[in-house]
Amino acid sequence: MPSLFVMKLIKEIHSLSHIVSRKKHENISIGFVPTMGALHEGHISLTKQSLLENEFTIASIFVNPLQFNNPDDLKKYPRTLDRDMQMLEAAGCNALFAPEASEVYIEDEQPLQFDLGNLANVMEGKFRPGHFAGVLLISEKRISSNLP
Repeated sequence: MPSLFVMKLIKEIHSLSHIVSRKKHENISIGFVPTMGALHEGHISLTKQSLLENEFTIASIFVNPLQFNNPDDLKKYPRTLDRDMQMLEAAGCNALFAPEASEVYIEDEQPLQFDLGNLANVMEGKFRPGHFAGVLLISEKRISSNLP
């Protein structure tokens, strides 16, 4: 028997803001699981944990171009939205925020600069210079927008 549960797909920031505002007004706790897609069981376990701890869970899939210093690396990054959506929906995720870069960044936006010290040169930063600065920038946007 097919499931009656349908996860909501959100592409625009204003739609996400509306849902978050409504849930907050209803005193519903919101969990947020940010990803870059190409989901695996680790992402799903985070989603399931959020569902246990919150009444409403939003996952995001955003391949942040500012986390890639090499344009070819960005082009090659796997984009498996249909498969990812199936995995999230099967896990019970309530909503997926999957914006395009043009929805997140304005055309001539000057990114904030961060001094990350040695962190910029280890882990992912060792192979993708600027990666962690991109992570911080998108995190700062999330915080300044009052989203989950």
